[in-house]
Amino acid sequence: MVKLNNPLISCLCVTENRPAFMPWLLWNYGRQVYGRRELVIVDSSERPFSSDRPDVQIVTAPPGTGVAAKRNLALQAAHGEIITWFDDDDWQHPGKLTSLAAALADQTAVYAGTTQAWFVDLRRQQCVPYQTPQQELIFNSAAFRREAVAALPFPEAVRRASDTRWLQQVARRYARKTAHLKRNDLFFWLCHEENLSNPAQRRRFSRPLSALRDLIGPEAWADTDEALADLRERLGYQTAVSPTPNGAASKPPTKPVVQPVLSQTRAATPVTACLLSWKRPQNLQPIVDSLQRHSFIQEILVWNNNPQVDLQLEGDKVRIISSEQNEICYGRYLCAQQAKHQTIYFQDDDVIVENVAELYKAYTKDRSRIVHGLTGQHFSQQERTVYRQGHVALLGWGSFIDKSWLAPLNGYVAGQGADRLFKREADKFFSLLQQKRHMTMRARLRHLSGYSMANLALYQEPGHRRYKALAVRRALAYLRQAATPPMPVTWNVVITCHNYGRFLSDAIDSVLLNDADYVITLVDDASTDETTAVANDYCATYDHITYLRHEQNQGVSHVRNSGVAHSDSLFVILLDADDKIGPDYLYTAEKLLWSGCDVANPDAILFGRKQSRWPVPTRTTLPLLLKRNSVHCAAAFRRSYWIQVGGVDESMDNWSDYDFWIRLASAGARIRRVAGDHFYYRQHGPSKSSTSNQIRQQLRAAIKSRHQPLFEKY
Repeated sequence: MVKLNNPLISCLCVTENRPAFMPWLLWNYGRQVYGRRELVIVDSSERPFSSDRPDVQIVTAPPGTGVAAKRNLALQAAHGEIITWFDDDDWQHPGKLTSLAAALADQTAVYAGTTQAWFVDLRRQQCVPYQTPQQELIFNSAAFRREAVAALPFPEAVRRASDTRWLQQVARRYARKTAHLKRNDLFFWLCHEENLSNPAQRRRFSRPLSALRDLIGPEAWADTDEALADLRERLGYQTAVSPTPNGAASKPPTKPVVQPVLSQTRAATPVTACLLSWKRPQNLQPIVDSLQRHSFIQEILVWNNNPQVDLQLEGDKVRIISSEQNEICYGRYLCAQQAKHQTIYFQDDDVIVENVAELYKAYTKDRSRIVHGLTGQHFSQQERTVYRQGHVALLGWGSFIDKSWLAPLNGYVAGQGADRLFKREADKFFSLLQQKRHMTMRARLRHLSGYSMANLALYQEPGHRRYKALAVRRALAYLRQAATPPMPVTWNVVITCHNYGRFLSDAIDSVLLNDADYVITLVDDASTDETTAVANDYCATYDHITYLRHEQNQGVSHVRNSGVAHSDSLFVILLDADDKIGPDYLYTAEKLLWSGCDVANPDAILFGRKQSRWPVPTRTTLPLLLKRNSVHCAAAFRRSYWIQVGGVDESMDNWSDYDFWIRLASAGARIRRVAGDHFYYRQHGPSKSSTSNQIRQQLRAAIKSRHQPLFEKY
């Protein structure tokens, strides 16, 4: 263990459908005096929480996700050298992080915390002290060195008290490396109706809240009474029950509550409709006519992307803005900049949306998210456009936004510029930069002329899927780099090559179709063919591709290690230059890895001289792996395990990947099958794998010799 000097502390919180506690959580986090910190919130709410703070990361999970699974997601998303837990309904001493960091600065301490705390009845404003039995640390008070707990997942099969089980694992493993803080004021639990176990029903609250206030002191207690009052109000506790001197609660005098009466004739929110026109000007008048029937649409702006067309439209709400050049999809945002009203409606020029009023009603009920319409096919596949950092909204089939949401897009353009990829895929950038989950609805559409024609519709253009994927990659990379502190890239796809230049383009192109936050590291093991020319061409076109060349042949294990070492990524894929991956591999594997898995193992789809499929088990355990290698060379893995086991063994010329997976599994890595068509294994002339088949028995004996204790145990 190294001595920690001003470490980054990750404060982790898991929550679901408790929006009333979010301001309380941020208040507790914001008043911490310790500087280097981040807050990671794993939220499985139907409407996930959002925050503009740069040091707050929101990880969304499907509604109903278990607490243990969410805690594992939080551990995986954390960047700090120290981990601590911030429940959304705990009070935290402003010096808590400072005290815990000081306790863990010692080289021998692995985790630290207290054995004493308080319970507070939020409604009655009474409290009671608590002491753990047998000097066990309280989970909510404790902090842990990241490297000590990274390989200790929460037991997801345990539905209740998974935190207790997890803490027991830590205590057993590091019994002599615990730092006890001799204080009882680091935090207190709030007891309320939404507690999982509702301890307010079981405890005898014998002391007034003033006793706890006096213990903590005025400086640390500052603003707590006001924050508690605000929380009680948000939870609907109209009037607090005041404790009598003997600790019993007395009822306050009742006071009639007057509910405000909403006007039945509330004025509609005025809307500016922004339309794009390029190759289908004949469609604009019918669209304008359909929109003018809605009283809430009080302005219609038409951005004419085609300088060659003199656009003429009828309607007293209509104003045409002529562009000097084709701004493609970015034109709708340039148009929105000139909107008179705060609420903006977007629509493309190839359909009439017949349920605009329905979309408008949904938006006025919740103005925190984009409301956008989808066709039935896209509606059924909408989860595919949800990323950890945000959600891609398809705006052309009718959508409502707030004009202020243009600010992140404008900030991007100011710093990064607006090239053709950005202009073409501006919707991807705009919606992802919001960093929130948007509201999708079914759109009822009437198609107009030119709908889905290859020379008119963008999605019919050659290379459309690559454009989409590259736009998503660039937007996700921008969000990652703008975070405070900046986060490591999610994926490093390491492509190793030795005289496979004729296949290299296929391998790179297959990665470029993936919509994820990734970089490509090309590692050339002293090739003498066209590999250098191919690699340089790609590097000149794509700034997220790096080319590393070894002038002397070092072997596949060495080049794989050098590729992984080149980028401090979260996850890694090792891809041979003669193989390919599917367009959904990074997206699907990332979902699996964030759910608590450490190695995402795909089936191998054979192509070339032989067509077949090599399936893999749903779960690959260490005993199963020792019987045979069921993990393919291009399986996706967590880079921290590569560090933990010391990388790929460079002394091995064959089966080094098999040895690598055994060492990962023995270190605790959880290996799961990733469903789908993700790994394409080329069958061609002599290769490393075909050579290995001729000496399989010798290689098997070598593996058994290297891992003899494991083979004897299992």
